[in-house]
Amino acid sequence: MAEPLGPEIGDKPNQPRDYDFPKRSYGVATVLWRSFQPQWFDLYPWLHWDNSTQKAFCHTCVTAARRGLISSKTAEPAFISAGFQNWKEAKRVMTKHTESRCHKEAVDRLLSIPRDVGDVGERLDSQLAIQRRDNRDCLMQILRAVRFLARQGLAFRGSSKSGCGERDGNFLQVLSLLSSDNEKLVRWMSRRTDKYTSSTVQNEILEKMAHRLLRQVIHRIRNQPFSIMVDETTDCSTVEQCVVVVRWVDEKFQPQENFLGFYAIDSTTAETIVKVVKDSIVRFGFSLSNCRGQCYDGAAVMKGVRNGVAKQILDEQPKAIFTHCYGHSLNLACQDMVRDVKVVKDALDTTLELSKLLKYSAKRAAEFKKLKEEIAPEEPGFRTLCPTRWTVRASSLHSVLVNYAVLQSSLVNFTEMAKYDHEMSARCNGIRYQLSTFDFLFGVCLGHAVLRLADNLSTALQKKSLSAAEGQRMAAGTVAALENLRSDEEFKKFWEDVRARLPKLKIDEPELPRRRRPPARTDAGGAAPYFPSTVEEMYRPMYFQALDAIVASIKERFNQPGLIQYQHLEQLLVKGAAGADFKAEKHAVAELWGDEINMDLLDSQLRIMAAHFNKKDALLASV
Repeated sequence: MAEPLGPEIGDKPNQPRDYDFPKRSYGVATVLWRSFQPQWFDLYPWLHWDNSTQKAFCHTCVTAARRGLISSKTAEPAFISAGFQNWKEAKRVMTKHTESRCHKEAVDRLLSIPRDVGDVGERLDSQLAIQRRDNRDCLMQILRAVRFLARQGLAFRGSSKSGCGERDGNFLQVLSLLSSDNEKLVRWMSRRTDKYTSSTVQNEILEKMAHRLLRQVIHRIRNQPFSIMVDETTDCSTVEQCVVVVRWVDEKFQPQENFLGFYAIDSTTAETIVKVVKDSIVRFGFSLSNCRGQCYDGAAVMKGVRNGVAKQILDEQPKAIFTHCYGHSLNLACQDMVRDVKVVKDALDTTLELSKLLKYSAKRAAEFKKLKEEIAPEEPGFRTLCPTRWTVRASSLHSVLVNYAVLQSSLVNFTEMAKYDHEMSARCNGIRYQLSTFDFLFGVCLGHAVLRLADNLSTALQKKSLSAAEGQRMAAGTVAALENLRSDEEFKKFWEDVRARLPKLKIDEPELPRRRRPPARTDAGGAAPYFPSTVEEMYRPMYFQALDAIVASIKERFNQPGLIQYQHLEQLLVKGAAGADFKAEKHAVAELWGDEINMDLLDSQLRIMAAHFNKKDALLASV
């Protein structure tokens, strides 16, 4: 029966330095306990410790024996198959093994000869090395093409996979361009197989590149404070995808945002999203203790005060302050106003229908352009209303006002052009009727008066350098401007401006609706129902309702505890640099970050900074 060829070993010997090696007793009268010594690994690099047998082996000899490179006559079982454990004579026996014929034969046949002689294939055919080099060069060209397309966000594949047609994708076309002055790549692309250009290889290369980028990002962020941003949406295959992004500050104090990936989720409950957030943090080697911020949308599942995602994260890490994006908060405030004020909502809906008529038909767009050149050539064109863009509502309504007469004439022609398309003809007639009503004109003017201030604020809030305090000041300024419009004098000006447009636009003067008795089921038997005495009195509540709705919504959505905490931190630095009193801000900062910031040292540094700026200002004044 063949003798076993030693333990299972790897490519390198196992040499544990801090292992608790077992002891063996030696002697009868005087018992001595001896064990394997870790310093022997330095004296005999070929030593291999086997944990299962608790014995030492020669890694070189065991490897050579397994490959059949040692003759049976020279083999030493103690270091190959049986294992060595005579620690009393260890150094003498190990030195003897180093000089033995068995060990020298293993070293020569396993290490020395392959190193000196080299690969037999390369010796027999020198062309193999050249072929390897050329193959590597071609593979590098393929990798460069993949990196370029991925960096530019371009599609890889077309409808043809031949590599020689006009319908080839960008990937094959880029390789064709690179091969125009590279003969090696031309020969590579002329192969029938093994070109490494298949979709499977492309995806594998992209995956490796993505993992490398992620590792680089993770290495930079690890142990750094960071904030998380999460949002979810449904993709084209109706799978709910959760997007995870981290925001952090680099060593140059520049904010960085890195996309970590998509997570497919089967539900959009707060518990599911919290699990995704925690899983991503653990998966990338971050620590929730370093999380200093959260940013989500305004959905109840994200910002719910009891069981929302932000609340559950805050329960585990109170310093992970939740903030709702300034721009998104303002957009929701505008949506609240539009939803509550019917006349503005109807005006925006009609404007959206107008946008669709002009956007989705080149023929109607050309007709509108022709009429505009005849009626109002000096006015700007029609601005399409896009429901998903935050800063175009007011400009779209303004374009309706300055092109009102052009739109009226265009709709007459649109109806005639669509006389055989009954559905389109009905749509054009419906929009044409809306433009002839006072309600639509009033809603457009009111929406423009209110939303232009909001759109201006939205543009300002999207600056990269915006701070928490600056955003609050901008919002407060917009609220003040809106509140200034809430007066009888301002409404009178607005009303007269709307009525002054009627004759030119051929719109009839508004009239009071016919008085009707309320239904019996709603009549509580109390006071008589209210009826406005004038048309102005009927439209006056709509004006004030729009202003009250957007002011209240902005105040509510911008009054976020997280933003207030950031504002305290910012004002602490600003007031400290200016030499102003910052006790209130210091107290607010100490409550949340007192265990991380040496407040006494911070106080001293702020006073030094104030003195530095005062000295600098005095020097500039003297110059």
